[in-house]
Amino acid sequence: MQPVFFADPKDADLRAEDRAFLFGPDLLVVPRWTDAPKLPKGVWHEVSLLDGKREEDGFQPTLKVRGGAIVPMEDVVQSTGESSSSPLTLLAWLADDGQAHGTLHEDSGDGFAYHDGEYALTHHEATTDGDVVTVWQDQVEGEMPLPEREMMVGVVTRNWTVTARDNVTRSIRVNMAR
Repeated sequence: MQPVFFADPKDADLRAEDRAFLFGPDLLVVPRWTDAPKLPKGVWHEVSLLDGKREEDGFQPTLKVRGGAIVPMEDVVQSTGESSSSPLTLLAWLADDGQAHGTLHEDSGDGFAYHDGEYALTHHEATTDGDVVTVWQDQVEGEMPLPEREMMVGVVTRNWTVTARDNVTRSIRVNMAR
């Protein structure tokens, strides 16, 4: 968790914002009791945490994602001894220039081997060429090999999400033509 001004340290108005917070560089959490927090510059897309279900209690925060972000997701696991059987999902919200980027840190989840380089920091990029968005990943740090796994990419637009799935762990092409 980070204060909102971490998104733009030069914006003095953000220093007084204490009703919302960043979760990493691209996710903004706004409690429901907050009227209108000061947002960092840029396009922030609202995301539902309820997966189409109706909110009964009004306590779920509003989650916003920065335009141009790729957010990695995976099913919840209850302990470090458990592994997820779901594919790694990369959700991309393209910026106005048709690009997006994000990072993912992975390690064993148990012990301190990451101190000795046993981790993988991957950088994800998305670029657009016509109706095709290509999303790829490159390991930029760490000595842990990238796991062979199914990967799903979702490109989120204003009206829908277009997905593609493949066992290729380096790049996936998403055809946006409808």
